[in-house]
Amino acid sequence: MLEWFLLARHLRRRGLQNWITIGGVAIGVMVLLVALSLYNGFSGALVSASLAIQPHLTLLAAGGLGDYGRALELVRADPEVVAAMPYVEGQAVVGHLSPQGRLERGSGALLWGMVPELAAGMFPAGQLEISGLDRLKGEAIILGKGLARMLVALPGDQVRVGNIAQASRDLEVVGTFESGFGVFDDSLALLPLDTMLALYQGLGPGITGIQVRLKDPERAPEVARRLWPLVGLYPQTWQSRNQNLLAALELQKRVSFVVVFLIVLVAAFGIANVMILTVLERTREIGMLRAMGASQSRVLRVFLLEGLSLGLLGTSLGVGLAVLVCLYFRWRPFPVPGRIYFISGVPAEMQAGDFLWVCALSVVTILLASLLPARRAARLNPAEVLR
Repeated sequence: MLEWFLLARHLRRRGLQNWITIGGVAIGVMVLLVALSLYNGFSGALVSASLAIQPHLTLLAAGGLGDYGRALELVRADPEVVAAMPYVEGQAVVGHLSPQGRLERGSGALLWGMVPELAAGMFPAGQLEISGLDRLKGEAIILGKGLARMLVALPGDQVRVGNIAQASRDLEVVGTFESGFGVFDDSLALLPLDTMLALYQGLGPGITGIQVRLKDPERAPEVARRLWPLVGLYPQTWQSRNQNLLAALELQKRVSFVVVFLIVLVAAFGIANVMILTVLERTREIGMLRAMGASQSRVLRVFLLEGLSLGLLGTSLGVGLAVLVCLYFRWRPFPVPGRIYFISGVPAEMQAGDFLWVCALSVVTILLASLLPARRAARLNPAEVLR
């Protein structure tokens, strides 16, 4: 009971200084949690945007896939598979044709030849904005929105597609797609499978492989291990295809945590400073307590409780502020330049695990910072203090 009485008395006596200290802890915790939530949102948005157009799993045929029917059947039989389709991949130059047939603008592009009826299952509604998929037949092409903007090509316009052997075909733009992932939106074009095979006749092995969409993208490695011996096609998961990006995101999050945690550390030293001043100011009071029979452990508890109270108040306030800021960024994502980061906005994604360990780390750091002044107070010799 004595500890709580002294704690309340100490906290009231240094009101303004205590609130400044609490504010420092709150700002540190808030910035750390908001930074982690934005990084979670950034990673999630980037992966989600890339998977709107990328297959979760690609089964590649080293020498080309002649009859894909049997392999496609085996792949679709897997319970984790939602959709699968054969595809042909190739590099090309795409140029916009004027009404007079002149080539006006051109850009390098990645081409995917696909079966439109099967492609619908690969691009679920709500994940990818795509138009013209039902018209992707014959001499037709669908452009990524970024690529269409570069070419100034609209649905109904003609474009010329040239392969590496300088063979070309004139195709009609029947639609566009937008995944939100700039790498694909700025460079990818979709063609009917037959048109793609005709364009690359004699230049490649034919069917590149099979693209697969799964119920749970995170289980791609497990499904890959299961399908490889079954169909004899080399599996490439979306994680392995984007391993550099995922590693960079993880490293960025760790560096951000270390940098921002320094703010919490500074706030913890602020609490230690306040408590050292408190010990110096209350030296006689501590001496009297010791003379009246208060043990060293009791005095230690008083000052540790004071540090813990300031830390808990600051951490709680920081968590509350972080939740408000994250809710704002969830409603209005943090804007970023799409050309650099591939996405236009970063939503905040709060994860309970982040909040729990940030709070625990904050409280432990503050307790450790409070330990030195608390031990100093407990070790004061009452006889020397009262002399």
